[in-house]
Amino acid sequence: LVALLADVDLDLPGLRKLTLHVGDDGAMLAALEVEGVEPPELAVDFPISVAIVLPDRTAATLIGDSYVVQQVHGRDFRVSAGSDFRLSPAGAAQVVDAVLRYANLSGTERVLELYSGVGLLTAFLAANAAVVAAVEVNADAVADTAVNLADLDNVYLYEDWVEQALPEIELTPPPALTVVNPPDKGLSADALAAVLDVAAPRLIYVSSDVATLARDGKQLRRGGYRLLEVQPIDTRPQTYHVETVSVWELAGAK
Repeated sequence: LVALLADVDLDLPGLRKLTLHVGDDGAMLAALEVEGVEPPELAVDFPISVAIVLPDRTAATLIGDSYVVQQVHGRDFRVSAGSDFRLSPAGAAQVVDAVLRYANLSGTERVLELYSGVGLLTAFLAANAAVVAAVEVNADAVADTAVNLADLDNVYLYEDWVEQALPEIELTPPPALTVVNPPDKGLSADALAAVLDVAAPRLIYVSSDVATLARDGKQLRRGGYRLLEVQPIDTRPQTYHVETVSVWELAGAK
């Protein structure tokens, strides 16, 4: 990636962010986050795919493929330009390991996963649970999940906002575990209220911002949850970002 940056001209009108992805097979994808919906005029003289990411987080392919493939614990995950994924596959594996350790599933549980992305956690939760209900609003991520989890028949995927989906999902009795993996801004007030209404005995919160974890953690405590443990993980080496995986228990839960 460092060598590639030297060949990239960043003088594009309306460009807000450029993300360079490299798949496990060496394929490269440049994701351009732009302010409007009009694609920029560009050309490339080296082997790389290019896509623009629109304000709604869906992507449009300009050159080549719209995705790369990342491998975590021997499983391939298609990741489109507009889909969220841990920048380091090694860090992603550490997050998976921490979630599974805290989940401590026996194979009989019903699990609710919110902000499921491309199905990274979903795949490994489903391999250890009876049923996983996963909610994700990004259409590209949902399409990726359908490909990534095509071999699993115990996953029910809902494309919607968390706060709108939860009242429509059959959650009686409550799931044994809720896993939330929100974006950097954390849970909205409505989403957090919906999570508390589910009242799962245990909750795992995967956070990419310790400030929003602290903010949302206060509301979880007020809602009856008790923090048991937090695991920090460096998923983005040489940056200030620290991922955390925390496990919570609902008061009075058995």
